[in-house]
Amino acid sequence: PNLTAGTGITLSTTSGVTTINGTVLSTSQQYYFRTTSNNDNNQTINLNTVLLYNVITYDVPANNYNTTNKHYVVPVAGTWQFFFQAYQNSSVTTGFRLGIYKNGTKQVQTGGSVGNSERCGVILECAVGDTIDVRGAAGSAFVYMKVEFSWFEGYLLQPENNTITSTT
Repeated sequence: PNLTAGTGITLSTTSGVTTINGTVLSTSQQYYFRTTSNNDNNQTINLNTVLLYNVITYDVPANNYNTTNKHYVVPVAGTWQFFFQAYQNSSVTTGFRLGIYKNGTKQVQTGGSVGNSERCGVILECAVGDTIDVRGAAGSAFVYMKVEFSWFEGYLLQPENNTITSTT
């Protein structure tokens, strides 16, 4: 008898059990993607060469990864996390670096020489329409572009997802 429902909320009691139903609550949309490559070969990477991530493993909700230009087009503004894995398949001992680029500008890069796998990630504030890709940041080497060796992925960070608080 002490409960009252606000706008968009209904209360019902059956056999002494009160059920609260919200008609204005909805779920948020999740945004994430993962791409890899079916090239099954080395790709020569130089400064600004975009890695050939040409196979979409998943892209939710859909159609945000551009397989022609090999970049992700941000569909909603917010804080995003992006990662890549690249198997550097070269015996070159000179400096070689890969980076994550936003709208053609380097945001973060790997370090050191080639000859091993590199994993790199970054958190970025993005606007709708920003493009994110992975490309050569320095030097020249081979990256083995195959499903289990190299991939690129990202997702929208959501600190509160479908949370009901005391102020809701």
